[in-house]
Amino acid sequence: MKNYRENGSYYKEELGEWGCLWVYLKEGFGGEVKKYPIDDWSKLKIINCLKFLLMLV
Repeated sequence: MKNYRENGSYYKEELGEWGCLWVYLKEGFGGEVKKYPIDDWSKLKIINCLKFLLMLV
């Protein structure tokens, strides 16, 4: 079955719309963010520019 390991445990990774990597360990339950889009403070400038551009749309 999809998203099930050989030992029967559930595992699913999903990239969210804001660039966060979510990991789900139980089907139907909320996941946990394991990787953030800003893993380095130097990327903060890029995110602020994108936020400004989205406001113009």
